[in-house]
Amino acid sequence: MSVDEERLDLSDVRWIDRPELLVERLLSDADHPVTADCSRLGAPPALLIQTLVAARRTSRARGGRITLGGMTPAFREAVHLLGLHDEVLEDDG
Repeated sequence: MSVDEERLDLSDVRWIDRPELLVERLLSDADHPVTADCSRLGAPPALLIQTLVAARRTSRARGGRITLGGMTPAFREAVHLLGLHDEVLEDDG
């Protein structure tokens, strides 16, 4: 992780209860890459995954980058069950 890169813990319950706060935080600084840390999540709620997809699309359109780090098997399985494999895992494995 570079000095200018922000790491955001997705297990914070604020993101589940208020997804708009997550989007705001992920998109707050397009000049610096953001890593959304999934390592402490089990199977995330569908809304969280959908929020990540939308934020990543918007970030890419603005020239930014949101990377997903530490994806657990449960996180990957939830992504597959939602049919969002290409949207979520395309850049991050």
